[in-house]
Amino acid sequence: MPNPLTEEPLDRYLNRPLARAVTWALLPTPVSANQVTLVAALCGVAGGVAFALATPTLRLVGFLLVGAALVLDCVDGQLARARGGGSPYGYLLDGASDYVISLSLHVGLIIGIWLMPALSFEWRIEAVVGILLSGLMMALHSNVFEAIKFRYRATLGEDPGQHVKRQEEILASLAADRGIPARIGQAGLTAYHRGQMRLNERAAEGKPVPKSAFLLSTLLGPTLRLTVLACAGFAAAFHPRAVMIYPLFALVVGNIVYLVLRRRP
Repeated sequence: MPNPLTEEPLDRYLNRPLARAVTWALLPTPVSANQVTLVAALCGVAGGVAFALATPTLRLVGFLLVGAALVLDCVDGQLARARGGGSPYGYLLDGASDYVISLSLHVGLIIGIWLMPALSFEWRIEAVVGILLSGLMMALHSNVFEAIKFRYRATLGEDPGQHVKRQEEILASLAADRGIPARIGQAGLTAYHRGQMRLNERAAEGKPVPKSAFLLSTLLGPTLRLTVLACAGFAAAFHPRAVMIYPLFALVVGNIVYLVLRRRP
């Protein structure tokens, strides 16, 4: 199991403890880790649909579905490790699921805001642009969080590149498979692996990262971003303009944290 010291606090203190309970419940069953990953993705898609339909009840359902997706995103890995390790396709499926969940929630929130009759056209444009920019910033900020996490692992004396080695093993396995899914997975993972290798090299060469800097960087992590998005989507059921909680956090708080971390050596 990944060292919880290098995880986002929401995962460390909430999602993973809940995931452990679900994992132990699933161990005696025939449910596979890949099936859990698919259910997590479906929860994310359903959450996006709930935010798009935008009734108060469905916004609550959307909020709960986001929470379920984040917990199940931890369950699949725990279940795979408890059964002796996951498969190459399970690793790829897990990565694809994260993108599906994030994309579905952003699109659903945008549709829900656009269809709100209580908001003026100009305000809806501003909200949609804010959510789109927040999604783009999520990708950038998540990379910054990953880079600092690598360096913090090296500071703790760990090997920050354990999952990089795992990616190399998966790529070797996919290279032996001539099927179309393997080729597609290999192409996608190769690009991601190159970026992770660069982060690993910089972590080995960079200066130590204090715990305070790592904790600050967790404000840029994807779990917190999606949780704030879900809270904003739910709050909009009571006040439509509350949806701006998400862009304000992503674009103001997120970029302030980003600039502070950039100024550190």
